[in-house]
Amino acid sequence: MNNPVKQKLIEGEYTIGSWITIASPTIAELMGNIGFDWLGIDCEHGAIGLESTQTIMQVMAATPAVSVVRVAWNDPVLVKRVLDMGARGIMVPMVNSAE
Repeated sequence: MNNPVKQKLIEGEYTIGSWITIASPTIAELMGNIGFDWLGIDCEHGAIGLESTQTIMQVMAATPAVSVVRVAWNDPVLVKRVLDMGARGIMVPMVNSAE
């Protein structure tokens, strides 16, 4: 699947995004259609669980915006689950070293 945000970053271009911190598919659809390159779904600090994350990403798939999920903690199982749901980008908190 083509990822226009990744391509822009590779080419040295900027991207514009915003955060979704509430579990509202309606908000995700509206924000996904107003010109943002990406939308961050905040599962670390926001009140969004995995089921809502999946619903939000399904709605966003019909918009030009790329879904980026900030998972709740640095856990490979959680990262795999979010990727399996269709996240096109991941932010992992609490990464304290290269290892």
